[in-house]
Parts: sequence; structure tokens; C-alpha cells
Amino acid sequence: MTKKSKQYYYTLIVRTPEEGAKWTPQFGDYHREVCVDQMVDCKDNGEWPKGTQFKVIRSAPGQVSIDREIRIMNEAADFLAAVEKRAKDILAS
Repeated sequence: MTKKSKQYYYTLIVRTPEEGAKWTPQFGDYHREVCVDQMVDCKDNGEWPKGTQFKVIRSAPGQVSIDREIRIMNEAADFLAAVEKRAKDILAS
């Protein structure tokens, strides 16, 4: 019996430095190296504002899985922003 290997899909996501900016998908491929090359091209072309963050994420193939992973990234970013704001408020008082 042969074991079916799991197929992953890789997505380049981007978040601009504006306050409240969300991670958004920019490019996807079944090969991580292709997404990394695209990320390098995006960083080098000067099209994105300074401070833009780039990540390559892995998910199961399909838009529902990709959207779920991006939602998780955005929820984590929102949580960290709220903690940072609360810490600043505490330090300021």
C-alpha cells in the first residue's frame, strides 16, 4: 500500500505598515521556492511602502484553507496590537 503524500499550497502574504493593516494574499504556488522568489522580487522592486512585511504561509490547497490561514494571521496581529496598546496605556498612567 502506498501512502499518498500531502500536497501543500504556499501563499505570499503582505501587510503594509499602516495602523490596522491586514495581511492580504499576493501570490500563490504549490512550490515554496517560487513564492520565496516572488517575495524577493516584491521586496526589490520598490513598489511597496517602507516597512511592509512579507511572509510565505503554507496551507492545504483551496481558497477556504488559504483564507483560514490568513484570518489566523490577522487575528494574531490584532491581538498583539491590542496588547501593545494596553501596555502603552499602562506605562503612560
